[in-house]
Amino acid sequence: MISNLRTIGFRWISGRLAHLGRQCYPLNFPISTAKGRGQTVDSVPIRSCLRHHSSVRPGRLRASQPSPTVRRTVKTLDSRALSLSDMVDFSGTKWPYVSFGGPRFTPLFYKVTGSVKGGTAEYHPFPPASKGFLYFHRKPGRESNIFSGEIRFRVVVNSSDSEFSADKLFADGHDLLDLSGLAPWRIHMVNLFVSKVYEPIRDLLAHQGFITSEQVSQGKRVVSETGWTRAPAQERILENMTDEFVLSFPPGRITLTFPRSDAIAQYVLSPCMGLYEKGLSDGSQSEPRQYHGNAIVRFELARVPLRKGGNEHIAMVLRVLRLPSPDQQGNPDGIPFHLPDGGELLQSSPGFVRGFKLKSASKHLPPSALELLERKYLPGNSL
Repeated sequence: MISNLRTIGFRWISGRLAHLGRQCYPLNFPISTAKGRGQTVDSVPIRSCLRHHSSVRPGRLRASQPSPTVRRTVKTLDSRALSLSDMVDFSGTKWPYVSFGGPRFTPLFYKVTGSVKGGTAEYHPFPPASKGFLYFHRKPGRESNIFSGEIRFRVVVNSSDSEFSADKLFADGHDLLDLSGLAPWRIHMVNLFVSKVYEPIRDLLAHQGFITSEQVSQGKRVVSETGWTRAPAQERILENMTDEFVLSFPPGRITLTFPRSDAIAQYVLSPCMGLYEKGLSDGSQSEPRQYHGNAIVRFELARVPLRKGGNEHIAMVLRVLRLPSPDQQGNPDGIPFHLPDGGELLQSSPGFVRGFKLKSASKHLPPSALELLERKYLPGNSL
């Protein structure tokens, strides 16, 4: 009898140890190891020092993570119904966990750069003073698209002043910007359907009436039928063809995602394009400089030659609208890059505009996308 109990006990302990050895839960970095400083851990640190935390993917995190030590709870994503208890603090954290009204805790990420598969992934922490409210934002008139909308983070000021209500703090705050510093940080609705780790957020939106149960079922069906398994880049999701988005220069191969209620389309841009600054009139700069850094761009239609010396055709072009402030630009020479009034069209080489053939684009983009460009840039004309 005693022998059997020893055997059973040994097997149970061995099984539990083997189970624990397989767990790898992210830490709330950075952790100070200086003497006398406390360590803040956002979840159970098991074997984390043996495996780099970048091995955990946002789209592949297990939904049944253990409750983190730092408990953050959000009961509403409706900006009109916030309370002070919905305020959360992500300052300096890489893996903040949030409960959206249920027992499960969802990990959120500020920005992941590099390659997870290649082992070069870097998880950037939320900026300092990232204290505020998560809320749902959708542009007016886009309610018919079940994949429209996004989760944003409203940073508040004077958060320690108990005299201010949640409504007042929200109204006086500003949206947290992404790593580019040019666009709001967000979790797009597409990723709430594609990534299972974000299911609690989607469920809360459905519970609060932002999306219906029928729309949830339809969205799941579209994702399943199109075979989506990986969440697309947040900054590369365009609900409308005329939406502005962030582009890094010089650009590599760019995949844009266009969600519709019945399908999710993608369009790939070739990397052969750049932004060039013309030589200065005083002759101090003879060669055009190429811009390095982030920029806000937008699709337009224009008449441009598709090859040097060729005739002009109506084609899609990309216009650079805004650049970061000079101190945030990444030019190797350190000299600020300036845009002319009205922006600048991207070029395949200095002085030659990069145009995208409409016939080729129509094979990948929905007809409504090109029709929207036509109505905006070619009124009274037909493609």
